[in-house]
Amino acid sequence: MTPLLTIVVLVLVAIAIWQMTKIFELSQIRASNSQVASETDNKYNGYLMFAFLIFLYGITILHYFAYKYRGDRERKALFYADNDRLEFIWTIIPVIVLAGLILWGLYAWTNIMDINDEDDPLTIELYAQQFNWTARYAGNDNVLGDANVR
Repeated sequence: MTPLLTIVVLVLVAIAIWQMTKIFELSQIRASNSQVASETDNKYNGYLMFAFLIFLYGITILHYFAYKYRGDRERKALFYADNDRLEFIWTIIPVIVLAGLILWGLYAWTNIMDINDEDDPLTIELYAQQFNWTARYAGNDNVLGDANVR
């Protein structure tokens, strides 16, 4: 049951990080909308590939230790009752990391959702229909006219 929970937690953490990077990406103002990779993009991808290689080596090392310390009838396990300092450390580190992620997410969310009159918002009216959306856009004066939903 523990390996299953560990896998579920790792998948959820990966999804959370993926969503946070999407939110952070949306909150940033891009200078150009070009689809051509720049030198910065190429360097970034190179660093990510190297980090992925290190991640794969880390997993391989974990598999090695799982093989090396597999069950053996002649070997006895060491009984270690408890360690309050260790329990405090492995409790406080996730608290700090999650608090940082939450604060970063809230900061990104407020940047995305902060709507000022200086931003020149566009007024849109949406009608939800089955398998369809109908949108009405405001005119040059940014005011919607009379509507008939039929």
